[in-house]
Amino acid sequence: MKIAMRLLDAVHFRCLNARGTLFEVQKALPLFNGFADFTNRFVWYRCR
Repeated sequence: MKIAMRLLDAVHFRCLNARGTLFEVQKALPLFNGFADFTNRFVWYRCR
C-alpha cells in the first residue's frame, strides 16, 4: 500500500514539474484524485 502511494506521489510530482502551471495542476487534480481513489479501493479489495 505504501509503495503504491509513493509511486502515485512520484508520478504526481513529475506531472507538477512537467506542467508547472497552477491551472494545469487544478485541471489534472480531479483526474489524479479519481485514479488514487480507484487504486485505494482496488488495493483494499485485494488485501481484504
